Amino acid sequence: MEERILTLEYPEIIGDLSREDVACLMEAYSGKNSECTAILQYAYQHYIFDENYADVSKSLEKISVQEMLHHSLLAKAIIKGGGDPIIAGRFSFFSGAYVSYIKGLKNALRTDIAGERIAIENYNAIIEKTHNESLKNLLSRIIMDEEVHIQILQELLGADT
Repeated sequence: MEERILTLEYPEIIGDLSREDVACLMEAYSGKNSECTAILQYAYQHYIFDENYADVSKSLEKISVQEMLHHSLLAKAIIKGGGDPIIAGRFSFFSGAYVSYIKGLKNALRTDIAGERIAIENYNAIIEKTHNESLKNLLSRIIMDEEVHIQILQELLGADT
């Protein structure tokens, strides 16, 4: 599978973020459908599929690493907005129960695609609410990565795995 990492820069947060912005970012950072969940889910899948599906496993590992970058970018935005990037969403601390532990490859990939789509919906909702243009730009850039992840996952799902 070809390497597909976008080379566009991630915009820096400029100006103030509202408390609501920070609360929404916390949920995207480490809530149920968050970057933290994505990191751990892709890492888990990388481990369990490595022996029988090495190419798929390697792709999942790369996606996990990119999700770590998103997690870091959100943490920096949370700090910039006066928040504390503890590993918690808006309403509760992170739980390992958020991760999907599906063992079948095809179903795991379908779950991953659904998760990426939820992430995009959640980022779009934050974009709609915030008045900070730089936050809108950062989240729009992250959405671009999530869309690439969907393409990769769909290709993996369609491949002879």
